[in-house]
Amino acid sequence: MHGQPEDNHQPKGTNVNTTCKSNGAWLLKYQQAKGVMGETFLLFRVGDFYELLFDDARVASRVLGLTLTFRDKSTDSPVPVAGFPHHQLDHYLVKLIASGYRCAICDQLGPEAAE
Repeated sequence: MHGQPEDNHQPKGTNVNTTCKSNGAWLLKYQQAKGVMGETFLLFRVGDFYELLFDDARVASRVLGLTLTFRDKSTDSPVPVAGFPHHQLDHYLVKLIASGYRCAICDQLGPEAAE
């Protein structure tokens, strides 16, 4: 079981293959990790923030009270994003788990390589 039925949250059907021109390398890493995680929320570390993308972002923004924004707004396929500062991980992780969601954390182990 992934989440609550009323959310109709099914990230497996989410098109995570959308090309994000301004975010190339890290988005590819996100797509690879999300492909393995399936319906589990993926909290993906980008710099000083954990970000959720696509359907994960839409649901998390409602559940956690986060602002839903978009990357690549000028393209035909803007990517929905919701995030929070990395030092607030425990706070938001507890809320997601208490709401019945499975979560995976993809942390940054070193500096981002230049593209």
